[in-house]
Amino acid sequence: MRSAVLGLATLCWSGGALAQPTPFPLELRAPTLAGCPTPEELEQALRERDLRFRAPVTGERATSLRIEVTPQEHRVLGVLELRLLEGEPTRRELLGASCEEVVRSLVLVAALALLPLASPAPAASSPAALPPPRPPPLPSPPPLAPRPAPSARWTTGAEVAVMNGLGPRLSPGLGLWLQRAWGPWSARLGGGYWPHGATSAGPFRAEFLAALLDASFCRRVTRTSELELAACATLQAGRLEARGLSVEEPRAEQRPWVAPRAGGRLTWAPPTGGLVEAQMGLFSPILRDTFRFETPQVQVHQAPVVGFWGSVGGGFAFP
Repeated sequence: MRSAVLGLATLCWSGGALAQPTPFPLELRAPTLAGCPTPEELEQALRERDLRFRAPVTGERATSLRIEVTPQEHRVLGVLELRLLEGEPTRRELLGASCEEVVRSLVLVAALALLPLASPAPAASSPAALPPPRPPPLPSPPPLAPRPAPSARWTTGAEVAVMNGLGPRLSPGLGLWLQRAWGPWSARLGGGYWPHGATSAGPFRAEFLAALLDASFCRRVTRTSELELAACATLQAGRLEARGLSVEEPRAEQRPWVAPRAGGRLTWAPPTGGLVEAQMGLFSPILRDTFRFETPQVQVHQAPVVGFWGSVGGGFAFP
């Protein structure tokens, strides 16, 4: 009797041990984006779903689970890639408001697909053991929410610039601008003052200055989370003034200035707020006036066919 009881206890213990699932090898890759769950937190979330797994040893074939998260404007896009030892790899995408929300949802999808691997293996001595069930298909995640249409916004700022063509040498400038952006497009109205300063022509001297307005239209070419590159077309118009110095009869002449220009704009908008930008391009004056002294006849300056300009500045956005 005692031997029978001992044998029955041994059999029950063995059956309970066989019923325990064997940890399966799993190669786990967690997202590296700031604000996402750490690899330890991701592993703990999987184990809370009754999954028993272990890290694979060197050279061992293992199931691969990879979750990547990418910022998408005001949302984040999560991508789940699951490669089982048998069958085709599976990929799922999910768009959410935060990295933690997206990762938690993808962990639930992965746990449902990995659950058959954590089921107890059938006893080897059972003649009627059925083949292990195939993993069920991954449940479809909730449909991606449509991205909200980018709303229009206002920005304003200031810039320092340099430009040739207003006088015999490079002219510095200081300007202010106001911009309206909607989607990939933006329109800007700006104004600037360009004090060229005095220049010499033989024994005589002259100075140039300009007050200019410009209207720009830009189209975004590419964009990341903080950087944006845009192509711009601008019409610049205003007044160019030349004054004679150190001459017998000093006088000033004013001429209109009209010049279309084309270029590019690189904008950096960090999460802390504000923006910094740099611009560069070419222009071609429609009116190419020549400035000279009358007595004696000495040419001082003539506007070029094609000139260049560049600027750096900063600003901020407001509702």
